[in-house]
Amino acid sequence: MQREYEVMFLVKPNLEDSRYQEIIEKFKAVITNNGGDVVSINPWGLRDLAQEFNKITRAYYVVSRFNAPPASLKELRQFFMVTEDIMRDLVVLVDSIELKGGLAARAKQKVATES
Repeated sequence: MQREYEVMFLVKPNLEDSRYQEIIEKFKAVITNNGGDVVSINPWGLRDLAQEFNKITRAYYVVSRFNAPPASLKELRQFFMVTEDIMRDLVVLVDSIELKGGLAARAKQKVATES
């Protein structure tokens, strides 16, 4: 049984564009190799962090929706942990955020209210 998830992950800012694209491709491969399919990938590009993290103030943001069996999340977590260039990640079940418009909508709403 597949479920729909949404993920946001932050990639270190000092990477070449080819490495950034490679990380996104590996993310897609982890999902598809474990019986899932990527619905959408929305790279937001380089943005300021809400707060400094290990003296880093900017990161590449990537938001994606995908369908996958719950067991595949273990492999995805492993991918995020072993990829040194990924700083942070958040995976949520879409059912739990649907009423609020998803991670992307909430993040954009927060940016709009801070401006």
